[in-house]
This record gives sequence, C-alpha cells and structure tokens, in this order.
Amino acid sequence: MEFLTSRISPSWAWPSNLKSPLMIHKTWISRIVIFLFMVLVGFSLKNAFSSGSFIAIMLATVSLCAGIYFVHILQKIKAEANR
Repeated sequence: MEFLTSRISPSWAWPSNLKSPLMIHKTWISRIVIFLFMVLVGFSLKNAFSSGSFIAIMLATVSLCAGIYFVHILQKIKAEANR
C-alpha cells in the first residue's frame, strides 16, 4: 500500500518549501487574462459607440464595470490573505 501512495504524490517532485513553476507564473497569467478582458471590453465599447446602439453601449459599460469590480474584489482577497 505504501508503494501506491508514494506513486500518487511523490516526495521528490516538489519540496514543500519551494513553489512549482505554475505557482510562480500564476500572477502573470491572471494579469494577462484581466488585461485581455479589458481590451475586449474596450473594443466592444468602441464598436458600440460607432454603431450608435444604446443597448450595445449599456452592455459594454456593464461589462467594464464588472471587470473593474472583479479586480477590486481580487485585491481585497489578496490583502486579506497577506494578513
């Protein structure tokens, strides 16, 4: 039975005091995703103003507000985790 548990989570893979490469780049990946979302929202807002559609302008504005609120909540969670 010990052989099976050592195969599932080997102790030599990542020591507990080191972070895996994915954990190190996790902040960069999330920043890139947030940036791309904001670029897409900006593009949709530009297209909404160029088309003159009130509904499109409202939807793009709501998407922009949701993205800003998400970033705000993310910062609050990170601040609480550091305490």
